Amino acid sequence: MRYSIKKLRNIVDSETNEMPNLQINSQGDTVVLLQKMLLYFGYLTSDSLNGYYGSKTNIAVKNFQNDHGLLSDGVVNQETWQALIESLPV
Repeated sequence: MRYSIKKLRNIVDSETNEMPNLQINSQGDTVVLLQKMLLYFGYLTSDSLNGYYGSKTNIAVKNFQNDHGLLSDGVVNQETWQALIESLPV
């Protein structure tokens, strides 16, 4: 998965050094990154890469959270981001 360091720097909050929380109706580059990660792990299909956190993304997030022992509420918080990032190959 290709994502530029410059784009990642724009996503991470410069004051808290954290990824933003995402949930239903979130949209933008951060949602695209999330969707690409979920696609990579097999939770989404490529037709869902639209930058909008709708019902398909929500179901995919809940399934990922459930599979990783996280609270399955569909909110992508720091714990969910951490699990996503740690699941990526080095």
